[in-house]
Amino acid sequence: MLFISCRAMAWSEMVYTDAQIVDRSELIVVGHLKRDSLKHQPRSDSHAVLVITRVVKGATQAREIPISISLLPAPDTYKNADDFANNDLSPRTYDWTKPIVLFDNNPDGGSEYPLIDDIRKDQIWLIRKGRGSDRNVSNADSLGVFEPQDVQPLSKVQQLKKYVK
Repeated sequence: MLFISCRAMAWSEMVYTDAQIVDRSELIVVGHLKRDSLKHQPRSDSHAVLVITRVVKGATQAREIPISISLLPAPDTYKNADDFANNDLSPRTYDWTKPIVLFDNNPDGGSEYPLIDDIRKDQIWLIRKGRGSDRNVSNADSLGVFEPQDVQPLSKVQQLKKYVK
């Protein structure tokens, strides 16, 4: 009998309840990415400016904040994460006249379908401090979204508000 072992390059993702994602979030806002602010480097976190239209949890006077995004923004012409990731070899600019979708960046454990249909429009951003996957950022206190549950469609705002303390 012959056994062959291969190392997997994927990681398993935790599934969190709405109560858990609300509790761990320092700031929950309704907002959208500022036009032309999304900067993406291959195999690294993206960075953008989030325009805040409403605060759901936490306190901020800022109407715009810089965030890290450990997910995969892509033009909506890419219908699955693998298609985009396989072509993700150079810094990317985005056409802000067309939808920009958001994929999970887990190569094997994430959904192949977009998490969010258009990050140019208002969504719920569950923001927290963390390092993300960007090895070039030394500040572990940077604000951002780091897991698929950290960005939710606007239709879930009332459901998530139930867990705000």
